[in-house]
Amino acid sequence: MEKQFQYVIELFNRIYDLKPGDYDLSYGNDGKSAIRISPGMTGFFEKREAYDIRNVIWKEWNGIQIPFLFNKDQETEIISFMEDKAIINFDIIASAFFFLSNWQEVAYKSSGDLCRFPYEESIQYKLKIIDIPIVNYYFDILKMAIEKVYGTSLSVSLWKEKSFATFISHDIDTCQTAWLQGSFRALVKGDISSILKLLWLKAVKKDAWFNFDEILASEKKVGIRSSFFFLARKGKHGKFRNGDYDIRKKKFGKVFELIRKNGSETGIHGSLSTCNNPERYAEDIRRIGTEIKGNRFHFLEFDAVATPEILEKCGIEFDSTMCFAEHYGFRNGICHPFYLWDIRNVRQSNVLEIPLVLMDGTLQNTKYMNIGKEEIEPRITDLVNEIRKFNGLFTVIWHNTHYSEYKYKGWEKIIGMIIRICKENDALFLNGSEIAARYGNNL
Repeated sequence: MEKQFQYVIELFNRIYDLKPGDYDLSYGNDGKSAIRISPGMTGFFEKREAYDIRNVIWKEWNGIQIPFLFNKDQETEIISFMEDKAIINFDIIASAFFFLSNWQEVAYKSSGDLCRFPYEESIQYKLKIIDIPIVNYYFDILKMAIEKVYGTSLSVSLWKEKSFATFISHDIDTCQTAWLQGSFRALVKGDISSILKLLWLKAVKKDAWFNFDEILASEKKVGIRSSFFFLARKGKHGKFRNGDYDIRKKKFGKVFELIRKNGSETGIHGSLSTCNNPERYAEDIRRIGTEIKGNRFHFLEFDAVATPEILEKCGIEFDSTMCFAEHYGFRNGICHPFYLWDIRNVRQSNVLEIPLVLMDGTLQNTKYMNIGKEEIEPRITDLVNEIRKFNGLFTVIWHNTHYSEYKYKGWEKIIGMIIRICKENDALFLNGSEIAARYGNNL
């Protein structure tokens, strides 16, 4: 577990701007170190098998019940202090690694059409902890131990004077078919005037979902820089669809330039079946035809074993795929970016993961949470409060279609409300590349 230990501790150090020599820590009771973490049943990682949730031990930390995965002794306290030393009696290293590495996904054998780990199969669903950034609670235990032993105070400096950060992003799945999809929805409602307007826009101007200038203008008004993820392939792939547009058309070059001029950025929305196909993914990048640093896979596809290596070899600096489509929250149990773990090569990847917390479709889709608009604000407030607790990062997908009055009427107001809540709670708004640069510099 030495590599895994170093991986977890390096992330802790990045978050709290520490260096290895700043404190004396051992993973194991060596009898000398000022702070010791007791290892648990780490042999679990020698196999690729599902975790048995009957082994979980629940303990309270700062008023929250949190699970420890690899220990047997339920009666001991979380931290024991003696003179100038501290022993953390639960294996926060192995538990944190389990969540950060996507290890729970290794044993899962997909039988579906998408390369996607279902929320219902996850430990977050089974333990009802999806809305808790559990790794941050593990790190808070180590933080307290260091503060008490060394008489210091640790804080997160990544966002400077702000209390947390917000990353607004846009997946561009469709930008040519508002006239078709919007007209169908209007027809169902008997709204003939909307149908006529959509057809007129398509005929004499542009599709109502080709609205990049409107999105950028609205973000400029409130001081936001965002990331736009574009698909490189068009049409149906198996049972699902990629884009409704051809990214190689000249008009997209103008869109990329407009995005750049507004301080935002263009990223790649890896098309279907590219998360485990390096040749197909590399071709996607070539088709985009402009410099890109970030990725998010279409339909949130992700292969825990294959994807980190593919992203790294293709020169991607950051990914922002990790989320469950079915429920908002913390798929990797953390509200900070982290470097992906390369399971295949047993090492830390060079690709930074900016974990996704919330997607518009998760709230709106009848197959997912299907939350009424009136219920959204208190839920967002709770999410933001949890993230602020750890000076973390709130990442949001808002599709370009959800800025339109056609088919998704009212959802532009929801993203406006989300931005307002973040601003009222002292958020710093950054795009993906800006976040990656801050993490790269925080060594």
